[in-house]
Amino acid sequence: MGYAPDELMALDNETALSMIHPDDLSLMRTAIAEIEVAGHAAGEYRQRTKTGGYRWICNNMSLIRDSAGSSLYRVGTIRDITDRKQAEMALQDYTKHLRRSNEDLERFAYASSHDLQEPLRSIVSFAQLLERRYTGRLDPDADEYIHFIVEGGHRMQSLILNLLAYSRVNTTEQGLTPTAIEDVLAAVERNLALQLDEAGATLRYDPMPTVMADPMLLEQVFTTLVSNTIKFRRLEMPLRIHIGVRRLDGLFEFSVSDNRIGIEAEFRDRIFVIFNRLLTKDAYPGTGIGLAIVKRIIDRHSCRVWVESTPGEGSTFFFTLPALS
Repeated sequence: MGYAPDELMALDNETALSMIHPDDLSLMRTAIAEIEVAGHAAGEYRQRTKTGGYRWICNNMSLIRDSAGSSLYRVGTIRDITDRKQAEMALQDYTKHLRRSNEDLERFAYASSHDLQEPLRSIVSFAQLLERRYTGRLDPDADEYIHFIVEGGHRMQSLILNLLAYSRVNTTEQGLTPTAIEDVLAAVERNLALQLDEAGATLRYDPMPTVMADPMLLEQVFTTLVSNTIKFRRLEMPLRIHIGVRRLDGLFEFSVSDNRIGIEAEFRDRIFVIFNRLLTKDAYPGTGIGLAIVKRIIDRHSCRVWVESTPGEGSTFFFTLPALS
């Protein structure tokens, strides 16, 4: 059983402090000093009950003075907030546990992906050797089986490399620095020059600002989005890609638009989920990790990414980045 509000308000400072949990004494002393200066104070602390336990209390106090400015007495409201505080602490514990689990999972993904590369490289190399040496010398079924081994090995290598890239997003400690977007896009254009040329694609972009970002990760974002427009283009018409930008409050909103095949509305959230492919690998190559990496990078910048699309006409990917203060 606790103390009634009128009992608590009637107690002198030292008696009231004797009932406060030792870890909360400094907070309560600060509140008492504050009320003498400002005339009011509020605080949340643990207070001993008549049975010897502790309950969380929310105390809002005001100081009543006479016409000469001398202190007369304190008034206030006291609420028991134990249930709320217990729920908050349970949520904090769960969040810490989830963060540790995610960190462990990222380390496992990185370590296992890294360790798988060498044996897989050997498998692919020997399978390719078999393919070169024995194609046409065995029966057609054997040729087909060897081809499947080589193809599967290459796909597994792509998956591992992309999984490594995904796990590295949160483990890379580059930090956010002033980043000129035009420099990033110039690098993307150089890296994708051959793909753009083979696709007959036109890439245009507006004058770009400088933002707070991780330049290496941001280059990966633009590279992935532009590469996807090439991969999922409509073969019957020239591909046009436009990168735009507009200023918002404290942010820049970037857009990557194209005239490719488009995305149905029900799939627009799923495309950012790792390994979630909308189209078969036979129709379009890929691992289903690229846009998940994009989302993770933008999340790391405490911003967001989304897509708007009209099937058969094209798509626009949007994301935000912090502006320079």
